[in-house]
Amino acid sequence: MTSGDREKGTDMGHDDTDARPTVKIASPAESRDTLALRAESLPDAERQEASRYLRAEDRDRFLLGRLILRDLIHTSTGLPVSAIVLKRDSHGRPFLPADPDLDVNLSHSGDRVAAAVGRGLRVGIDVEQHRTGLDIVAIGRQVFTPYERAVIAAAGSGALAAFFTQWTLKEALIKALGRGFLDDPRRIEIRREKDGIFQPHFVGSGPDDLGHRWRLQVLECGDHHSGALAFRARPSP
Repeated sequence: MTSGDREKGTDMGHDDTDARPTVKIASPAESRDTLALRAESLPDAERQEASRYLRAEDRDRFLLGRLILRDLIHTSTGLPVSAIVLKRDSHGRPFLPADPDLDVNLSHSGDRVAAAVGRGLRVGIDVEQHRTGLDIVAIGRQVFTPYERAVIAAAGSGALAAFFTQWTLKEALIKALGRGFLDDPRRIEIRREKDGIFQPHFVGSGPDDLGHRWRLQVLECGDHHSGALAFRARPSP
C-alpha cells in the first residue's frame, strides 16, 4: 500500500482488551484517478449527497471515506460492497443495520480520510490537517484542561502538531462515546502516562474510570496531519 492507503490493526501493547479495530487511512489526492469509477458502486443516495458539495476536494473526501469504510466492512463481514447499507444514529454516528455488532467510524480533513471498524467494540477515529493561522492558545482555553495546555506549550516549535495530537485524541474519544463535542470538552482530560500510553480521565464530577475501559492510540497520518483512535470492548449484555 502507498502512504495514502494504509490498512492495519492497532498495536496497543499489553492491556486487557483482546479485540482490536481495523483502520484504513487514504489520500484523496492519490486516489483521484480511480475515485469516480469506484464511486459508481456507492448507493444513489450517497452519490447524490456527494454531488451537493460545491468544492471538488470536499466531494472527493466524502466519496473516498464511504469507499474505504465499505472496504473495511466487506473484509470484516463478507458482505458485497454494493449490498452494504449504512445508517446514522441520533448523534450522527454511522452504523451497519445488517451487523450491529460491528461498530464503524469515519473522519476526513485536508488530504487524509480515515475509517475504523471493530467487532464487539465501540470505536472512534479522528484526523485533522495542521491548519496554520489558528490561535491555538485561545482555542486551547476553550477545549483543553490546564494539563493539556501545558503539554502543548511545552512542545515549543512543535506546538501546532502537539495541539492537533491532543485535539484528535480527545475528538476520537468523544466520537466513540457518541455524544458529539461535549458542552464542555474540558471535562475529559487526555494524559500521557509514564509508559507512554494515553489515558482519558473525567475532570470534576463523574466517575473517573475512563482509563480502565478506553484505549487511545495516535495514528501515523503523514506530513501535516494528525490522527487518533479510541476504542473499548462493549459491555456484555
